[in-house]
Amino acid sequence: MRRMRLLHRYICDQCICGARHTLSLRRFCFITLGIMLPAVTSYARQSDTAILVDSIPFPEVRRAREPWEYVLSVPGWLIGAPFIITTEAIAGTYRFLHRQETLQRILSLIFVVEDTTVILAPAYSSRTGLGVSYRKKGIWRDASELEITGTYGTRNRHGFELSMNNTFPFALPMNYSIGVDYEYIPDRSFFGIGPDNAEDDETRFGLATIDSELMTAAAPKDYLRTAAGIQFDKVFIFESKHEDEPATQEVFDTDRLPGFKSGGLFLGPGVGLELDFRANRHRPTGGLWVVIGGALVWELTGERLSYWTTGTDMRLYLAAPWFGDRVFVLRSAYATVHGLGGGSVPLFALSKFSGEGTVRGYTTARFRDNEMLILSAEYRYLIWENVLSKVDAVAFVDAGQVQEHIFAGAKWDDFRLGVGGGLRIHDDQVYLGSIMAAFGKDEFRLTVDVGW
Repeated sequence: MRRMRLLHRYICDQCICGARHTLSLRRFCFITLGIMLPAVTSYARQSDTAILVDSIPFPEVRRAREPWEYVLSVPGWLIGAPFIITTEAIAGTYRFLHRQETLQRILSLIFVVEDTTVILAPAYSSRTGLGVSYRKKGIWRDASELEITGTYGTRNRHGFELSMNNTFPFALPMNYSIGVDYEYIPDRSFFGIGPDNAEDDETRFGLATIDSELMTAAAPKDYLRTAAGIQFDKVFIFESKHEDEPATQEVFDTDRLPGFKSGGLFLGPGVGLELDFRANRHRPTGGLWVVIGGALVWELTGERLSYWTTGTDMRLYLAAPWFGDRVFVLRSAYATVHGLGGGSVPLFALSKFSGEGTVRGYTTARFRDNEMLILSAEYRYLIWENVLSKVDAVAFVDAGQVQEHIFAGAKWDDFRLGVGGGLRIHDDQVYLGSIMAAFGKDEFRLTVDVGW
């Protein structure tokens, strides 16, 4: 699954916008701080269709809403009232600080980079915490880029990433990337294998990975993007010292968990394909998006750990103009991993629930097995916008389960539901991130996803 995520990320990063999405440092930081600053005051409220930022009006004029539209919107407004009030307060604070030039003074003290080819920006990883990202463009030619990112989180979680994109001094007819990604996570969760693990079954183990990759990507059509690559990974397993949950090695028979004792050294090629028929890739209001990927993986030190993995992710976006600027998102996703040539699948390579990308509302890896099926419905409603950014209120229902063979052994009782809502932040050029509150059957999870 990691290879598929890397391929998916590389397709999106390299082909949608040429290299990576680029924001000016000034604009990026304004958006980030404007969203995250606490609401300490409010400024004179402006009408929804006449907000001005630096005296720049909206690029388009919206039609006036009919009286019946206001009536139909009342139930939705009541449900979204906490989000609307919060974002209006944040927006008022942002406008006040922006007009007082407070943000400019703060940023001039923190981020002083005279070189316009350099971007120094905050970084975030859901696994390894907060950090800093350094990007340098135009190393040998305009399309080349060097990126270095370091993050540090709670319980000594940390990560480091180095990637070089299109860095050969001569041009090639495709995008490519060379990278090394290191992660140290001393408290990974393990509940067991299968679809019916209880919350009290949680144990912890330590995991460190060094992933090296070479990826290439091409976009032969506007709607078609392809990627291929090879990855060389080293995995280390060690005992966790978590205070609240026992170590996995103390509870489970590790002889029955492939790859758990020694980790492994893995090599394998992978491919990915994306079909994108969305009208807008950053805030789709209609269209279809499909991602397909797969990989073959071999362990190189004789541990008999070899496997193949495939997956698909399909999302249908449906506009609802009769209710205003709102979108329905229907999603289905399937992932499978099985032994190759008599080899076993290592524990850490099994398909699993992983928060934002699967069933929201459960601890990461609460459920894991060879195969996984995800179904989801999401409702997005634009509640605030100006020239720099837009905010959607989101309500969702996720359902999914894991099995050794999902289509042969799936059971209605094994489907896990996650329901909730939150905020999704974006602008016309890039998805900035989201914050979601989700309720599972016996858990509550608050998840943060960052697009930069």
